[in-house]
Amino acid sequence: MNAYGYVTRTLGAGPGVKGGPDGHHGINEIWLNDYNKWFLSDAKYDHHFEKGGIPLSALEIRDEYLKNKAADIVMVRGPERTPTDVDPETGTDKERSAQTYTWVEFHGHNDMFTVWPDYEQIIIMYDDDYYKNHIWIRGGKPNWTYDHPEFLKLVSDRDAIEWTPNTIASTVTIDGDKATIKLVSDTPNLKEYQMKRLPSGAWEKVSDKVEINLKDKKYDLVFRTMNLAGVTGPEHKVVIDSK
Repeated sequence: MNAYGYVTRTLGAGPGVKGGPDGHHGINEIWLNDYNKWFLSDAKYDHHFEKGGIPLSALEIRDEYLKNKAADIVMVRGPERTPTDVDPETGTDKERSAQTYTWVEFHGHNDMFTVWPDYEQIIIMYDDDYYKNHIWIRGGKPNWTYDHPEFLKLVSDRDAIEWTPNTIASTVTIDGDKATIKLVSDTPNLKEYQMKRLPSGAWEKVSDKVEINLKDKKYDLVFRTMNLAGVTGPEHKVVIDSK
């Protein structure tokens, strides 16, 4: 997915139950430009989870499982997004599949396959009340990170984990008859910013600082990012109205 220009990251997860299921599973999260959010993509089992038709991130699945054992979400299979209560290959039901994300680890390095075996594994985890009050069991014993805290980074700010790539933030200042729009974006492999004027303008390349001489009463401007693979980000709108 990264090679095709999509922002993707690798994760690990497990149910971590003492005396119960305590395995481990590797998955990906992919940033969805259309929804402005992350969603969990399980390539091995070809499914993901949705709520109200919206694909869920790993932490959102975790929220739903810890709340009511995933009663309010749907497990869907394949690109057709076919609802399924039981995985046809493994016989695992939706509740047990969602339980996998009780413990979610985000890998601090996204290039593990190209640097292996010289790979120093940094694990990022959400430091919330559940993490503080429970023990992650893996293979019948506490997970290896408890004995090697130098490889563990706990993050209490959820927004820092579910950061928003490809999106744009702007600052607009007006001085007399000139507007200055400054653009900021955390877009991996950013190639350029683009702008068009509504309702019928064409996309054009712009810098991260756009200056406009205000001759008209109203400007409806739309901005977006484009990365080196030609994938564009969500649209960001700026309206300047002399009224």
